Amino acid sequence: MSMQLSSTPSPIASERIEVLLAKVYSVAAALLSIDLLRNALSQAHLLDGIWFWTFFLALMFAQGGSLLGAFILGHMKIWYRAICLITLTAMITWPLQVPDAAALPENFKPWIWWSVGFASLAAAGAFRRSLSFVFLLLLPTVWLFVRTSEAGGGEPFALALEDTLYAFFFAGALAVLVMFLRQRASEVDEEFHALYQARFERAFLDTIQSERTKIDSIVHDTVVATLDRAAEATTEAQRKHAAETANDAIGRLVREAARDPMARDTIPAGSYFESLKTSIERRGGMVQIKIKSVGELQIPLEVAIGLAEATFQALGNSLEHAPGATKREIILSSTARSLKFVILDNGPGFRVSAVPNSRMGVRLSIFKRLETLFVKASLQSAPGEGTTWVFEWGQQ
Repeated sequence: MSMQLSSTPSPIASERIEVLLAKVYSVAAALLSIDLLRNALSQAHLLDGIWFWTFFLALMFAQGGSLLGAFILGHMKIWYRAICLITLTAMITWPLQVPDAAALPENFKPWIWWSVGFASLAAAGAFRRSLSFVFLLLLPTVWLFVRTSEAGGGEPFALALEDTLYAFFFAGALAVLVMFLRQRASEVDEEFHALYQARFERAFLDTIQSERTKIDSIVHDTVVATLDRAAEATTEAQRKHAAETANDAIGRLVREAARDPMARDTIPAGSYFESLKTSIERRGGMVQIKIKSVGELQIPLEVAIGLAEATFQALGNSLEHAPGATKREIILSSTARSLKFVILDNGPGFRVSAVPNSRMGVRLSIFKRLETLFVKASLQSAPGEGTTWVFEWGQQ
């Protein structure tokens, strides 16, 4: 018997690796672009103006876009692909940039060479793994043909091959390292998802056990009591009351029997809170949990899972970023029509406005996920004032 999560939790480790790699790549490429800029401008008078400025400006735009993407905008695949494809197209069309190959100076090396290395590395982030290896091989190979051509300076094949092998092994080694980091991050996310799956399944089983306990309570407190009352009835009024009590007990049993705990799509708030409390306590971390439940609200399973995911994520952030907090509290409350979760700590806090858009773990794992479930999520924090998460959901 198992219960599958309604959606896969956000791949936090993979997202963090991608953000880190994007920043390192964009900064390194920007520094390498200094040589590209210097050599390109020094060769501009030897090349066809239209072709040269088209490719040069396009490549500079893509490099600038990668910096913005890494630190502000995201969507790095667009910029990876742009750098890779612009460099490849510039090499393929290189003869069009050279109006007179005979006018090229001795030891001339096309400016596009200074883009081959980081364009090859960009392929590792631009495409799926098999296509990335194709571009890792293709870019240096095309460079070999450009460099040995008359328009590319007519370098002897042996010397041009050295450049080609350098570009291939340099970019290839870094690309393999990047792929290894991504693979490991993906494995961590899978382990993380399996852990959550186990927790939710345990919580679901606890809820089923709670429902069985409810049935036992009905049988013991209502049915047995009714039988005792009927056995002791001596007057017509007592017998009538015993019969009414028996009908009510039978009705409750029929209603409970008709509910399939494995198929239902709602969970009672009380059972849900107790199960969630048990799961949190198993995690450890000295967390104080308070439950305030008024009425037996039936919570949709989608909402229950989403709120549990968000609670574990918020608690995980607290344990990671505020390990020295002396107060860590979770308040689970409900009314007849609404839920409210509060997760707080008295850790160092942080400036919410300073969290970059690239921190996808918080934005996607919590805010975006809950938004789809019509759960209102808010985060209050400031340096020295701790951190408080609030999740609120009400019946539509």
